Amino acid sequence: MNDAEQPKTDETKSDAIGRTLRSGPAHEHEPPQVLGEEALAQTTPAMSTPPADPKTGAETLADDERERIHYFGDYELLEEVARGGMGVIYKAQQTRLKRIVAVKMILGGRLASEQDVKRFLVEAEAAANLDHPGIVPVYEFGEHSGTHYFSMAFVDGPSLAERAGENALPPTEAAEVITKVAEAVAYAHRRGVVHRDLKPANVLIDHDGQPRITDFGLAKLTDADDELTQAGTIMGSVFYMPPEQAAGKTSLIGPAADIYALGAILYKLLTGHPPFQAPTVMEILKQVVEQEPVPPRRVNPRIPRDLETICLKCLQKDISRRFGSANELVEELERFERGEPIRSRPISRWEHVWRWCHRNPLPATLAAGLCAAVLLGVITATTLLNRARAEQRRFEQQQRTVEVLSEMVLSKTLDETDEWLRLFFQPVEQELLVAGDWTHGGVINAEQPDQVNRLLIPLIEHYPQISSLMIADDRGREHMLLCVTQQHDGTIDRHWTCRQTRRDQWQDQVTWLEWTNDQYNPERRTERLDYDPRVRPWFQAAIANSAIGGEDTRDRIHWTEPYVFFTTKDLGITASTALLSAEGDAVTTVVAFDVLLEDITRFTSQKRPTPHGKVFVLTADAKLVGLPSDRSVTTPEQWKGIFLKPLSELGQPYAIDSTKAFSFGAEEGTQIHSFQTEGSTWWGAAKPFQLGDLTLWILVLLPESDLHDSLSEG
Repeated sequence: MNDAEQPKTDETKSDAIGRTLRSGPAHEHEPPQVLGEEALAQTTPAMSTPPADPKTGAETLADDERERIHYFGDYELLEEVARGGMGVIYKAQQTRLKRIVAVKMILGGRLASEQDVKRFLVEAEAAANLDHPGIVPVYEFGEHSGTHYFSMAFVDGPSLAERAGENALPPTEAAEVITKVAEAVAYAHRRGVVHRDLKPANVLIDHDGQPRITDFGLAKLTDADDELTQAGTIMGSVFYMPPEQAAGKTSLIGPAADIYALGAILYKLLTGHPPFQAPTVMEILKQVVEQEPVPPRRVNPRIPRDLETICLKCLQKDISRRFGSANELVEELERFERGEPIRSRPISRWEHVWRWCHRNPLPATLAAGLCAAVLLGVITATTLLNRARAEQRRFEQQQRTVEVLSEMVLSKTLDETDEWLRLFFQPVEQELLVAGDWTHGGVINAEQPDQVNRLLIPLIEHYPQISSLMIADDRGREHMLLCVTQQHDGTIDRHWTCRQTRRDQWQDQVTWLEWTNDQYNPERRTERLDYDPRVRPWFQAAIANSAIGGEDTRDRIHWTEPYVFFTTKDLGITASTALLSAEGDAVTTVVAFDVLLEDITRFTSQKRPTPHGKVFVLTADAKLVGLPSDRSVTTPEQWKGIFLKPLSELGQPYAIDSTKAFSFGAEEGTQIHSFQTEGSTWWGAAKPFQLGDLTLWILVLLPESDLHDSLSEG
């Protein structure tokens, strides 16, 4: 869903990740923390590209970390003005042309997924081919330092959402605004572009009062295959999407979807609220698919009947009953504004009958009596049959609704979990590349442990998903930094451990440095330890994944399969990268970050799509990595006894039967199935999550009875 209209809070969603990892599993009745795309920008590392200065060392790095970058290619960034699901928008000055523009950058930079880049390109292409006073024009598109961007006109005015607020506009003013917006939409349709995310927040009002459409992030080009939108995907704002879009029927989404959205915006301007409202997203989607909107005149009797008719025609659930094109809508609105009869409400048969009755009262009375007698007999004869048929239809309708609702809930939960995992792992990869650059450039010198610890401690504190880090080379030298966090009476204690290994100098002797919390005054001790970093999985994997023919491999990240960590005996996975040897130096260095499986489970154990629904994260051979909510298994120590066991050995009938319904092979994609377990029906969905060359699987399971209970309560 596009989250452009969601209010900002004091706590960023990246902070929520850290809070979830530090606090451990929540109470079983607390709602799970769901992370959205706004968190992506908040996870930008505080360590980005510091200069290496051998004279000043760490103090210079700390000063540079506080500097704010004001330039991006040819643009001077003045301020951030908006942030959405795909990108962030800045008000900027183009230095060559000395003009104020808006610059939109894709979130994630060089780590943005291929699908995100393709969708960003579609947005730029869609807007760049449109030249209309009602559409914000695109000036330039390009790529700078691995980040895709495009610039467009800067509209120094409020959005339609800000202008209207929660109040209704005068009907004539609302009609004028929608007419202008519909003219721009009609132009876009003629150019082969369907917006698919029209809403008040995506309409800006310039200083002349002209509404201008922006944000083509979900646009569809009618002359191209829509390979970015899979069947079953729900896109856009739930308040303004048509039924076919709410049901994920992507093949039916076309120009008629924008006409529905224009009607929903007109409804909002006339009444002060969208056509459908409910406490949860799922309830709103259900209303959009199944219910009719309350006529606007019931909310505001001052609305002209003709304008209400135009609005409700746009909101028809049957696509064929809406306006045939945006041009037809514009022409109908212009008739209303001129005070001419509209064509959307021709006189019906019943209106014809009513007028005839007024002209011929006696024949009308006799005919009415005869019709009443016949009708009474028909009703008496068919009452029982109709009741039986109605009950059967009710059951069949509820079953169809359950099927649609199950796919909606499963798809939404898969997308939320995929997003959380992406936001969880992305800082690990991003900071690993930065640490690799620092090590390669000489900023990090493992021979000076105190300086290295002071530099890297803030990294683990800011990103608690990094449990430990290692810097090792092929001589057998290693610098390891580990933090173990414990919570007592509401306070968090951190126990830090640093291990220095020198196999080429000290053989099996290692040096330990230990301290507690933020007071860096380590106690030092030495001991003999049978440990060699060169035989660890993360070191060997990084070396095997290193350059062929002398290429720079600092951007290549390898993730290990889950395994047991040497020091803590915890289960986890490790990201590592190998660095090319410096000139004249034959040493190969590997930088690695550890991630605990229990930190993944802190999220999945709190995530429940329905009261009895389950969320798993599995390996490619269906072994448990992220565990679901379970009252009998709630602590990290209990989790450790279950990690990496096959799903079929979880001991639950639904888990055993799900392994027969789903396949987790390398060639498999997203799957949605129902299956039977102990006489009841369960629904499930599985989706692969790619982490470099490591494939994990997200599995969501929920009983059909939860969906029936939800419909009964509704």
